[in-house]
Amino acid sequence: MATATATQKPAAKKGTPVTRRPFVAGTREVDRAYYDTTVALTAATQQLPVFDVPASGFVAGIYILVEATTAANVAVVTYGANGPFNVIDTIRLNDVQNQPIIGPIDGWDLYVINKYGGYGNRNDPKLYSEYFALTGAGAGLGGSFAFTLRLPIEIARRDAVGSLPNKNNAATFKVDLTLAADATVYGVLPTANPNVRVRYQMYGYDDPSATDMKGNAVSQNPPGVNTTQYWQKQSYVMNAGAFNMRLQGLDSLIRGMVFTYVDSVGGRATGETVFPDPLTIKYEGKEVVNRLRTVWRQMTCETYDLGRAHGGVMTAVVANETAGGRDNGVYPWMFHRDFTPAPGGETRLGYLPVSSATSIELSGTIGGATAGTLFVLVNKIIPAGGNPMVITGR
Repeated sequence: MATATATQKPAAKKGTPVTRRPFVAGTREVDRAYYDTTVALTAATQQLPVFDVPASGFVAGIYILVEATTAANVAVVTYGANGPFNVIDTIRLNDVQNQPIIGPIDGWDLYVINKYGGYGNRNDPKLYSEYFALTGAGAGLGGSFAFTLRLPIEIARRDAVGSLPNKNNAATFKVDLTLAADATVYGVLPTANPNVRVRYQMYGYDDPSATDMKGNAVSQNPPGVNTTQYWQKQSYVMNAGAFNMRLQGLDSLIRGMVFTYVDSVGGRATGETVFPDPLTIKYEGKEVVNRLRTVWRQMTCETYDLGRAHGGVMTAVVANETAGGRDNGVYPWMFHRDFTPAPGGETRLGYLPVSSATSIELSGTIGGATAGTLFVLVNKIIPAGGNPMVITGR
């Protein structure tokens, strides 16, 4: 009878689980541009044709490129407080069952998600080389602008967790976008409204090979396949003075929240002076945050590398609302950096577990004398089967 030599691997016992290499070892990243439409900005909102994302293995997200070009402008053009990103009046990303994963939100909300969600190496969309928003007459081009934002589906690129199967052209992810009215985008309109061109580029992964070049088995899905992240927007009307309130409609694992305070006419600069100082947050009755407003801003600058110029020696102070600066009235509270100090450096162990019975209470004092609105962008994760172990492994 033949016996195993020292160089032969002993046969695996029947029923022994096969150790598979990770999904990212057998797949390849893909990106494809599919959608291209141009319309003239008008005094009314305009719904663009719905984008059905073609089947392509696994979808990780969708880039949105928006370009607007004016001509023969002589007006001293200005932008509204959230322009030019608010040229997207509403946007919604629906899953294959036509249920929203992201939204409905506006373009400025998506800008905030991109800046504070921790999905890239450089997160501020205003720092991208293709971003611009021309003011004044601008050699006849005042009012022209361009920006790129992403609709994030994947949670972490390191292992593709959160990327979703996208294999059926009869049941597709959909992007539904409505352009804003011209008076929403601009404070002072250009002489003639621009044409606005909108293009989408999907990015994701091919179906992986069953084995690698050496015959090692490869996982056919990302960890915890069908784990889904959501971005949802809440709003709470706030009166001046002391308040104590409970956040509503929260469940699953909270990856983070971004608070934005605006005044009664939608201005965010008010949030720099009337946002609670301090704001207290209680989780299940226990105080977990009692944060001074100025320190919160410092923490935001530390986390997102904001507030200083990045051209060699970092000496110039970057003002709020400019590229590389903070956004007025915006205060992120995120749990996506428990592995590295950088946003998105996460093990996913630090998410905040929440059920419909969980109490998260905010308290503090709204300064000033007028009412406003507290908007909360909530980033929640629903792991496959409801089990967080599928995305953490421990």
